Amino acid sequence: MPRALLTLSLLVGVLLPLGAPAAAHAGVDDFTFDSFTGDYYLSRSSSDAGELYVIETLVASFPDSDQNRGIVRALPRVQSGIDLSTRVVNVVGADGEAVPWWTESDDEWVYVLTGDDAFVHGDQTYVISYTMSDVVVRYPDTGADEFTWDTVGVDHAQPFDDATVTVHLTGDVAADLLDDRTACYQGPEGSTTPCALSGPETDAPWPAEVTSWAGWHGSSAAGAQAFSVAAGALGPDENVTVSLGFRLGSFAAASPPPPPPYAWWQWIVPALALLAGGLGIPIMLVVRARMRRNPDTTPVIVRYEPPADESLTLSAGTLDVPARALAAHTVDLAVRDKVALHAHGDRDDPADFTVELIDRDGLDHDDRRVVELLFGRAAEVGATASLATFAERPPKRAVTYVRRIDEFTIQRGYRAAAPGWIASLRTWLQFGSLLLGLVLLIAPEWFTAVDDGGFGWVRVLAVVLCGVTMFGMPFVPLPRSVLTVAGGEHVHELDGIRTYLALAEEERLRAAQAPATADLVSSGLRAFGDDAPGSVVNLYERLLPYAVLFGQEQEWAKVIRARLPEAAVSQVALLDALGSHALADASASVGRLAATPISSPGTSRSSSWSSSSSGWSSSGSSSGGGFSGSGGGGGSFGGR
Repeated sequence: MPRALLTLSLLVGVLLPLGAPAAAHAGVDDFTFDSFTGDYYLSRSSSDAGELYVIETLVASFPDSDQNRGIVRALPRVQSGIDLSTRVVNVVGADGEAVPWWTESDDEWVYVLTGDDAFVHGDQTYVISYTMSDVVVRYPDTGADEFTWDTVGVDHAQPFDDATVTVHLTGDVAADLLDDRTACYQGPEGSTTPCALSGPETDAPWPAEVTSWAGWHGSSAAGAQAFSVAAGALGPDENVTVSLGFRLGSFAAASPPPPPPYAWWQWIVPALALLAGGLGIPIMLVVRARMRRNPDTTPVIVRYEPPADESLTLSAGTLDVPARALAAHTVDLAVRDKVALHAHGDRDDPADFTVELIDRDGLDHDDRRVVELLFGRAAEVGATASLATFAERPPKRAVTYVRRIDEFTIQRGYRAAAPGWIASLRTWLQFGSLLLGLVLLIAPEWFTAVDDGGFGWVRVLAVVLCGVTMFGMPFVPLPRSVLTVAGGEHVHELDGIRTYLALAEEERLRAAQAPATADLVSSGLRAFGDDAPGSVVNLYERLLPYAVLFGQEQEWAKVIRARLPEAAVSQVALLDALGSHALADASASVGRLAATPISSPGTSRSSSWSSSSSGWSSSGSSSGGGFSGSGGGGGSFGGR
């Protein structure tokens, strides 16, 4: 099937569920894997680079409903600044039958997408083969060359009923193995739980295609040895990391790329400085305006009902207000009676409010993320959390949640990663201005012709403009992603609700078309009475999370409180939390910390999709002290 048709089918798969009934709107990640079998063949090229051939066999169990067309596997292209030269060899099904597949990529990831426009059901087998280079890293703290590799990865919503990992070594590679430098870790990211690593044992004959691959780069499968791990069942986001240490110098260390060339032609430096300094910030302002443009051109229609089957986290990501996601989604859970807010003291700050988990039934994937954010992964009904925790010292899980909202939105198809050239343009304009300005400032003797010609003011102006661009560029933030057409449609839905919330009382009632009898009101989540005012509260309360999303929570809380029947007191603490900014302060505190740049990219978790591990740990793992997710590889799994 032509790639264009496959891409169209993927787009249809994302958009069609938006108009489907709620019962049919299951997320594409709501499936499981029966098994994962990973075979990792490590050899050494004639130039001593570590070469890897991977065969992953996955058995996915899809629901009987028309939900999935296949899976998506994300493989890293770069780790710790090292180009892995990732290349997908083939994707087949059980017994080698053909499976539709194609790849897409960005600066960090190669995405393997399977299937066409037909839905898949039940058990489906996918065998993915790919190669990578420079997979062995030299760690100064262990005095060894290490192959430390994440297998399943630490970012997948699906559990695996069984996982088996085998690392195969060519004979010459096995000869350099350090016997006391083998380790294995299992669990979620950061887990130090060891797993049983068996081996080395004499390996079975390698598949013909792997043997041919090894011979092609000057190695041989003769005398191969193998290590294996029978990990058993893995939960969502759980991983197996294998670490093998080799004699120092066994492999060639990867070299960093050379610095980019700069234009040093002295006679054009003033002109370049004027252009970069004078046009740098205006260019980025225009680019930012274009990136924030809504591609959907349909008019905004006033709406008084929330969008069906769209989470508040997704809406926050679509609107690019991730700092409000925690507050909005928490209010949504409270309105739906999944959590409750309790107030004490003066009700003035986050320390005066506690959130309690009261119901876990019927939570979708995003709801579960927020519940785990608030109470921890193992929380049961009755668990509590103070808002002060999130306002004063937000836990890592909350910060990670906010940092990854943009990734979730991209995964759902409402946003797309910003083109890589935009970040490159920004960098060149900012640091190019710095370089050109410094040259003009510290080496005026190079530009005597300009000064002698009476144009010394040009050099001075260029230096000033370069300084403005250099120091002013950080104040022109760029979005990490852009709206898709589907995302633009959702923004217009939200704009319709925003308009409704801003209407006067009489206009709201007229727009809702007699809410006392409207179907929307009669299907409300909490009974406040059968009279019209109670129904109005029922309707208004369902829009309260969106008022929080738009920053209108105080005004809207006053509207609800004014119409709230005296007997209905279950939401008073929630309205107090909104009126005192307590919930907004806690959410904003998490958002500010999430917006802080990660200081150590080599040990952080970043990607343009739902990343798992984009960089090796800065410390070796083969001698112990490592953890799950500390290696290369890994990547992510998802449905499509």
